Amino acid sequence: MKTVGSFGIEKVVEGVVRCLHTISSDCDLPISLPQNMAQRFRAAAAIAQAVKDTGYPGDIGYQSLLYPSEADLRRIFMFLIEKLPRDSSPVSDEPLNKVTLIHREAKRKVSEALSQPWIPPHCRHVVHKHSSHASLTNYGTAHTQGFISKQFRGYEDPSQLKTGWWKAPIHECL
Repeated sequence: MKTVGSFGIEKVVEGVVRCLHTISSDCDLPISLPQNMAQRFRAAAAIAQAVKDTGYPGDIGYQSLLYPSEADLRRIFMFLIEKLPRDSSPVSDEPLNKVTLIHREAKRKVSEALSQPWIPPHCRHVVHKHSSHASLTNYGTAHTQGFISKQFRGYEDPSQLKTGWWKAPIHECL
């Protein structure tokens, strides 16, 4: 089939009704036309009304489906195809082999790593060393470390005192 006009009436009706079913799930139209001519006209009129109800701007009636022209069919199908819901999931034509799976896993890990805040390499050891005391923030790490001091027991022997600038008289330090 090279043109829309080469579709038979049955294929046209089936295509229009399937599009309507996809656009609106509460559509209960038959996919094929009945054999009785009176029922055929009623079914074609119901399908044409359903197309109008979806917002088709042109004129459409039972004659557009039972005695179609190529231009009318093209307009109807273009309208219906534009009304079809967009599929948001990406479709992949590539086969699932080991290389493809490795690429997907690498892509997932890189995107996961990029979603985490960046910590400079020279700070990373601090995060691991003090993992219970460090928290990750949007701006890097916030380190907290408890103050640890030994209890002062005093000097037992005054000779243990080390001499330094703090022991010198004030006038000697200046």
